[in-house]
Amino acid sequence: MKNIPRVLSRKPKVGTRHNLGIPPIGTSHPDSVAVDRFASEMKVKLAQKRAEGRGGWQHKESCSGDFLSQLLREHVEKGDPIDVANFCMMLHQRGECITPAPLTDARTTP
Repeated sequence: MKNIPRVLSRKPKVGTRHNLGIPPIGTSHPDSVAVDRFASEMKVKLAQKRAEGRGGWQHKESCSGDFLSQLLREHVEKGDPIDVANFCMMLHQRGECITPAPLTDARTTP
């Protein structure tokens, strides 16, 4: 009998690039290209704000998730998707969710 090497077929683990339909690194799927361009714009905006003296989102003791969520909602209304994405990134990287907006008292709302 010949000595035939045994080849094991391994199934990819759950959540890997293979079974999530993520193309191999180095390919230019439109989704990947768009995310890369968007992330570049996010970085530019963050650098501009740092140059203006803004920062500290990563310090939970001085910048609450509630405050970041409030800023996120305000920037949704301003209409700049880059600002919105940056606030979402900050919350995500801190392991936090967007907190609910404070309820307004219907009696005081015009």
